[in-house]
Amino acid sequence: NALNFLIEGITFTATHLTRCQDGIHLEGYCHRGVIRDITAEYGCTNDDVIALTADEAVDAYAHCKGVEDGPITDLLVENVTAECCHSPIRLLSVEQEISNVTFRNISAGVRCHGINADGSRHTPDPVFNEENYPKGIGNMKNIVFENITLWRMDKIWKEEVLDRQGECSLTVVQPWSLELKPAPYFNIFETKGDITIKNLVRDRKKDCYPSSQFLCFANLYDTTVTVNGETFTMQGEVKYIDGDKFDIRIQG
Repeated sequence: NALNFLIEGITFTATHLTRCQDGIHLEGYCHRGVIRDITAEYGCTNDDVIALTADEAVDAYAHCKGVEDGPITDLLVENVTAECCHSPIRLLSVEQEISNVTFRNISAGVRCHGINADGSRHTPDPVFNEENYPKGIGNMKNIVFENITLWRMDKIWKEEVLDRQGECSLTVVQPWSLELKPAPYFNIFETKGDITIKNLVRDRKKDCYPSSQFLCFANLYDTTVTVNGETFTMQGEVKYIDGDKFDIRIQG
């Protein structure tokens, strides 16, 4: 639990990377905080750089023992840079509220997802049973992203690090499984809520998979999505969108 907190001026660096190495990870009952001026050097972090997980108090994860599911509210996250991280941002809400959170000025090379709101559906140990939520998950209110620049690094990471571990100072233990073919999507939205994204940019000059899809919307029900002025309603289907610059509104 945390209240009225400031986390700033942190650089993450490591020469030995393993699974589940988050950067700054907030669980339930965190309110009125500022996280700013965060840097992750090449390879770091090997999981989410910034994670807000309101529904992850599960015994499956050793690092979650003793935490509580609960609301996360009233946060500012700004000025985050990562050269080649696993994922810069995760929002995990099943039932608990995540509200009044602003992310701004984020720049990251990404090996997995950029903005990850998948509800941990694709992890080895899911935090909820899909059949218990036939109309989807999520309780997010007034979530704002401003000035987010992202590019893919997974192919470069494999060729420059994983395939050359004997020659590199950066050692990776139990690396995430990587596919050489282009990933079908980059940012993933599978959690209902009220989300506004302003100026989400893909840097294709740095992107190692410029042909892969940039946005994925799935498992959203009774949810209205507006992407660059085009509005559609989601009822559980999967929709992919590609492009270089986006303004997005999700209401569900």
